[in-house]
Amino acid sequence: ELIQSALNARGDGWRYEVVNMGVGNANTSMEQRAFEENVAALAPDAVVLNYFVNDAEPTPVPGGNFLSRHSYAYIFIRARWTLLRSRLGAAPDWRQYYRSLYEDPEQWARTDAAIRAIARQAADRNLPFAIVSYPELHQLTDYPFTFIDDRLAAIAADLRVPFLRLVDAVQGADEPTLWVDPMDAHPNATANRMFVGPLLPFVTRLIEGPSAR
Repeated sequence: ELIQSALNARGDGWRYEVVNMGVGNANTSMEQRAFEENVAALAPDAVVLNYFVNDAEPTPVPGGNFLSRHSYAYIFIRARWTLLRSRLGAAPDWRQYYRSLYEDPEQWARTDAAIRAIARQAADRNLPFAIVSYPELHQLTDYPFTFIDDRLAAIAADLRVPFLRLVDAVQGADEPTLWVDPMDAHPNATANRMFVGPLLPFVTRLIEGPSAR
């Protein structure tokens, strides 16, 4: 919505619509399938793949018990219990967990293939395509996931598509001021406004470039 408002505020005679297809806990393979199933109906003029460090997770298999399928309270309590165990050293912390996603060559190969499939589907429709990497907000100084950005940058270079790493937009910020709440490091409104700084010119170049409609 922030990008859409900024584009429409330019007053260039065009009306812009930014469609957010983000789904919580969806990995890149699931996003590729969603794009394939919805691209015809949405008829976009440009496509941006928004990548986060957990997008290399395996595709989940439906399962669990009755409570996990029907009780938000159960899910909330289980998540807090997992967080407590991590802090006590009884379970992998967030650094270990995210790094582990990239230690399996086969899983990364599936993620790589999904990114390239989205790019190929966009190219088949003559749609400008770009990749944006969103940072994990627990630790911005000595950011521990630069290697993930490097992998994405290499894919973008190979595909010859634009790439933007957003960790630079929040460097120097006090990490908890960017979180939804003290227990949830998802980006809040402050973080999103900081992301818009580099995102707006990046998206503008994408939709005004030589391959744009």
